[in-house]
Amino acid sequence: MGDPNSRKKQALNRLRAQLRKKKESLADQFDFKMYIAFVFKEKKKKSALFEVSEVIPVMTNNYEENILKGVRDSSYSLESSLELLQKDVVQLHAPRYQSMRRDVIGCTQEMDFILWPRNDIEKIVCLLFSRWKESDEPFRPIQTPKNKATIFKLCSICLYLPQEQLTHWAVGTIEDHLRPYMPE
Repeated sequence: MGDPNSRKKQALNRLRAQLRKKKESLADQFDFKMYIAFVFKEKKKKSALFEVSEVIPVMTNNYEENILKGVRDSSYSLESSLELLQKDVVQLHAPRYQSMRRDVIGCTQEMDFILWPRNDIEKIVCLLFSRWKESDEPFRPIQTPKNKATIFKLCSICLYLPQEQLTHWAVGTIEDHLRPYMPE
């Protein structure tokens, strides 16, 4: 029968093979929710929490020529470009986001003009949740393996995520994970 990890790996490999035939990516099979929290150094000040209105997955391996062109134009380093091409990395773009504060209405873009440059921000936390498309299941948090660091590159809010992490879910609900950052 095999162990659960090998069965999961075989199922994912079969799904990837089917997706390659259809020119789709694994990321196209998921719905995503993303939240961005700006945590301030001053503990009395509550975090600024934003919900992304739409998360758009884009596969970087479909853009091999553009990535290599970026290397030639010195936009990217060769090392970082090769790393992107070797991994099955998905970019998760967040073009519009809205504040979770009840007194702020509507979506915004270019939030960096509101929050940057500031020296009172301790860190930026990105909370990413997913579920299979057209599923009624609740969104589950995507979990990073303990032995690997995932780099979230913040550029108009765009996440670069190895596809293998799309099915690494952690426990808890969206509310559980947002609670420490929620405005009062």
